[in-house]
Amino acid sequence: MVTSSPEERERVLSQIKRVIRPLYSSPPMHGAQLVATILGTPELYKQWYVSLLVTHYKFLPHHPRKNAADR
Repeated sequence: MVTSSPEERERVLSQIKRVIRPLYSSPPMHGAQLVATILGTPELYKQWYVSLLVTHYKFLPHHPRKNAADR
């Protein structure tokens, strides 16, 4: 940001931080709404679950406990 003085820069930065901080500490509701939509729609839930399984099995070979005997 460009300001006319270092003091003004600090004042502007302080105001920007006041605006930004609540965005991080109180995330928007759309994340929760997205989860509710996916879990509440059978076709979307199936797509999500398949994606979850694919990701799980992709990383499984890298897990330290690779076989049932280790459990």
